[in-house]
Amino acid sequence: MQLPKEHKPKLLILSPRFPFPLDKGDKLRLFHQIKRLSKAFKISLVALSDESVIDSSEKALEKYVHSMHILYQGSLRNPKAIIKSFLLNQAIQVSYYYHSSLQKKIDQIVEIESPDFMYVQLIRMASYTKNSKVPCFIDFMDAMSLNMERESNYHKGLIRWIYKREHKLLSKAEIEKSENFEGKSIISDQDKAYLQKLGVSNLHVIQNGVDLDYFNQNNLEDVQRKYDIVFVGNMGYLPNVEAAEYLVNTVAKRNWSVLIAGSRPHKRVKRLENENIVVSGWVPDIRTAYLSGAIMVAPIFSGAGQQNKVLEAMALSKVCISTTQVAKGIGAEHNKTIIVADTPNEFQNQIETLLENPNLADSIGKNARIFVEENFHWDLQVEKLKKALLSII
Repeated sequence: MQLPKEHKPKLLILSPRFPFPLDKGDKLRLFHQIKRLSKAFKISLVALSDESVIDSSEKALEKYVHSMHILYQGSLRNPKAIIKSFLLNQAIQVSYYYHSSLQKKIDQIVEIESPDFMYVQLIRMASYTKNSKVPCFIDFMDAMSLNMERESNYHKGLIRWIYKREHKLLSKAEIEKSENFEGKSIISDQDKAYLQKLGVSNLHVIQNGVDLDYFNQNNLEDVQRKYDIVFVGNMGYLPNVEAAEYLVNTVAKRNWSVLIAGSRPHKRVKRLENENIVVSGWVPDIRTAYLSGAIMVAPIFSGAGQQNKVLEAMALSKVCISTTQVAKGIGAEHNKTIIVADTPNEFQNQIETLLENPNLADSIGKNARIFVEENFHWDLQVEKLKKALLSII
């Protein structure tokens, strides 16, 4: 399909969540993609939401989209959502987001907007393209089935069985639904390798970026360092909850001060608070949380994809200690741009070394900033996405 140079292709985006505020990784990714893709495409956004979207959030997107459609759905906490997945023998992550009534609305929107092609975020929304007459591109983002497989290793009994079931059914969905898309993307090489083993082919690796102007230590020189260790993230997200518990209960020594910062802290995280452990909850400027600690420690063992929290800390020239899994996900080098630890003793030894050698911590932090500048600029990653999208039309 040959398009004249002056023509902006019409792109319709399907998202399982409204991409603002930027309090979750998928929302952060899509917002920055929309912001930059809007220069090349005329964008219509269709987003599901289980809660009211406030005016300020809508305004944050208005300047980048031609039209916006918010479709409301029930809460995942509703037991009916779980029952539905078992009745349909589908993964909860798939069945919860699909409703026949929403399918009709989306089909009507597609007919009205008449896009040249569609961009679908996550396997959750893949079913809505079944009636599509235009080329479709899916961003798996993470290998969600891999996430469930890893998560199952940290549980027992019924909970473990549920995660195993999700892994099996999501693997099936990732294989079957990928066949309906002319283009596909994933966030990291290791997630790509996993999906390729399942039989998903022709995957573009589109990593996340970092707002390098915003996450810049030079813009925040007045922030005081109050803590030895800081861990930042969405504290209602299970892998982060488990990481916080591991950090406090297994790694942190009594004489170390720790800040756990991030929105929606789970009750399990709140229970960790004591005289040396601060659970702040939501922070108006998350950069101040990163910079208030000497070291960013992220003991992430479950979850898939790419850890934005680690990249943001690195962009702020903060030395980070994380697992082999996280380092591989971003391609960071041990002892140069990141510190790798996988056991409690390794974490403790590395923390002690860095606390006793602040010059070493600063040196690795500076290398980390350069590494992020060279590899994780949003413009670079979205340019890859733009080319991949154009290839399907």
